[in-house]
Amino acid sequence: MMLGSSKSQNSGSIKPVFFGFIIFFFLWKIDLVVLPFATSKLFILLAIVYFMMNIKLVIRMLIRYKNIFIPLLFSILFAVCITIFQNAYDYSVAYNFLLHLMYLFTSYFLVLRFYNRGVNTIESMICIVETAILLNAIIVVFMFISPEIKEFIYSLIKAEQADFSSKNPVRQIGIGGFSTYADSFVYSLGILLILFRKSLNYSMEKISFFDYIKIFFFSISVILAGRTGFIGLFFSIIILFFYMPKTFFKLILIFSVTLFGAMFLLQNSAANDLIINRLIPWAFQFFIRTDSMMEQGTLASVIEQLQYPMSAKTFLFGDGYYVVNYGNGYYSNDLGYIRLITYFGVIGSILYYSVWLIMFGSIHKKLHNTNSKIILIVIFFYLFLVQVKGNIMATPEVSILFSYLFVSFMFFNRQEKLRF
Repeated sequence: MMLGSSKSQNSGSIKPVFFGFIIFFFLWKIDLVVLPFATSKLFILLAIVYFMMNIKLVIRMLIRYKNIFIPLLFSILFAVCITIFQNAYDYSVAYNFLLHLMYLFTSYFLVLRFYNRGVNTIESMICIVETAILLNAIIVVFMFISPEIKEFIYSLIKAEQADFSSKNPVRQIGIGGFSTYADSFVYSLGILLILFRKSLNYSMEKISFFDYIKIFFFSISVILAGRTGFIGLFFSIIILFFYMPKTFFKLILIFSVTLFGAMFLLQNSAANDLIINRLIPWAFQFFIRTDSMMEQGTLASVIEQLQYPMSAKTFLFGDGYYVVNYGNGYYSNDLGYIRLITYFGVIGSILYYSVWLIMFGSIHKKLHNTNSKIILIVIFFYLFLVQVKGNIMATPEVSILFSYLFVSFMFFNRQEKLRF
């Protein structure tokens, strides 16, 4: 099947929406009170049970995707060896890499399941993950608007997952109990995925009503979740302006009407005070500066942590520490590239980042038009750029999302019609 073909296109059908609910529970790692572990691990267990009964399929999968499994397995082994050799015995990085491996297997299990149920285009597979992102984006918006909905969501998840300690109520939203820079990244990535999906069929100006709804909620959720997603919004605006000018101006009109309508409806209300005094300073901290913001701002913190002194030995092989002092970063450094270097050095870092570059290269080879290739490059550039702020590649939602996309593209190169 040629990627980007308009045949058998069913991305607007009900199946991608239905399966989007399934990926929602896999993607967002929800700690429900009724389960002893996060929902993503429930899917991992289902995949393990299935593959235990289909060992031949596991062997075929390992052989077919050996270009990504080999560096990932070596990354796990290298991480374990370094932390043992340094007498640190901090296996958190190896555990994250192992989870990444499990996410790949689980993504294959789900993609195979969806394909056997009639989802037969790569566009539909992408639409499924867009729906999963949309569901949490809607929850975020309504939790911000309604304290009752926020309280109800908190009642569904475990108390320790909810961020009750945060002084900023804007952060205390989301199905995970709080919003992170990874959430903001994923919401903005949702918009880029819509543009990427449309480019596959050379139909970038044909935006459906459902896609407009997605873009609207993704954009609002980026503002609510944190500043990181503004980078993705900027990239999306550039692509929209140059490749989809009609859609760009329609979105400008929609957001303008929504903004002025919200200002009129919320005037003299508690929500209006929350927006003006909490949300706007929080979301636009890069552009609205006070002395206290300059001291505590994300950008200032990143610049300070980049000036991190380390020995040649640490730079090459790391110290084997990743998490110390009850979850804090080693030497109180949270920057993604620095944390991995201090853990297992530049050698281990290169080994791990090669996994992501292989995923990018493998997807890139499947594309058949320039627009799709450009948007894919933007997506991976965005990922590696945000990695500066924190180890976003180790977050469950990001690892799961890219594992799912990689498996989807590889799967449609050689489909397997199997029965469950």
